[in-house]
Amino acid sequence: ALMVIGAMSGTPDEKSKARAAIDLCWEGVDDELQSLSTRRFVRGTCQMMVEKFEAKYGPSPSLRRD
Repeated sequence: ALMVIGAMSGTPDEKSKARAAIDLCWEGVDDELQSLSTRRFVRGTCQMMVEKFEAKYGPSPSLRRD
């Protein structure tokens, strides 16, 4: 059973890279030098990335959503 769960969760490297990309995305939202419309667009992109991450790897309460 553990092998099946491990196989479904993807490689740790892949998951770590996806999480790092999400963290980097949220940095763009927090960049006050960007225009408000740009930051809103980036926020939507980050939220979509979180949804895709959780669809693939399961819920992750530690990920930023807003």
